[in-house]
Amino acid sequence: MRVSADKFCPQFVRKLSSDIEAGTGKFLQRLTLPVDDINAAVNFWRNGMGALVQSTRIENGANMTVMSFGPETLRRDDGGKFAIELVEAGQGVRGAPESQVFQYVQLGMPVFRLSQVMANGGEIVSAYGWTNLVAPGGIPLRVRIDESRRDPFEFVAIRASNMKAAIKHYEGLGMTAGKPSGGRKLDFAGSTIFEDSDALEPDREVGSVLMSFGDPSSSTGILLLPPKSRKALALPAPLRLRAVANTSPAQAPDVKSPDGLGIVFTTPEAYEASV
Repeated sequence: MRVSADKFCPQFVRKLSSDIEAGTGKFLQRLTLPVDDINAAVNFWRNGMGALVQSTRIENGANMTVMSFGPETLRRDDGGKFAIELVEAGQGVRGAPESQVFQYVQLGMPVFRLSQVMANGGEIVSAYGWTNLVAPGGIPLRVRIDESRRDPFEFVAIRASNMKAAIKHYEGLGMTAGKPSGGRKLDFAGSTIFEDSDALEPDREVGSVLMSFGDPSSSTGILLLPPKSRKALALPAPLRLRAVANTSPAQAPDVKSPDGLGIVFTTPEAYEASV
């Protein structure tokens, strides 16, 4: 279940690295999520999803394991991969989904086996065309088959209490906003009830907006989802994102969104030292 060599894009990694060094590019690189059982979570991602363990360390008594579908470094032609950092803390991200900032992670994978997912702790919610499942730690995932992606991680879906403020925040960090997702139109004359439906493509909520630092087909983005209520959104610790940008430490703090989700910016030098 490994991403094959023909998915490597040396031109992309070289250009990304050059743009970051020149200060014209940024790279969303990591999502940190709490899990209640680190062994079960690591086993799922490694044996159920085919991800690789990149590093493991103990910090303040907590196991922190980083996993991805290839090298994180930007110094290799097959590098520049997004990673998920699993931290053993509390009950994970379990709870009422609509009341939390974090919603799910979407992946586009060349090979995906339900039998392996279920055998290694994944709970299947539905599997018609694409798969909706819950990984150990209560992490919701949406997986579709895509043989063309450079990196399986497509985007991290987060709910915003105020879409206008959230879009402005991420645009201020250098991200570009995509076109808001629209509703589907009924088509009684066609072979499907929805004019623009695609059974192989996971649904997106009406009004959701994809934010990205670069081409969404080659890098991982953030999907902003509109609010479901006026209640404050929960943010389990330690939930955060990391991005790489060529800025000084004074200009690269832990920048928090209007709902409190932080993006830790790190310089290329510090980033390479950490991977």
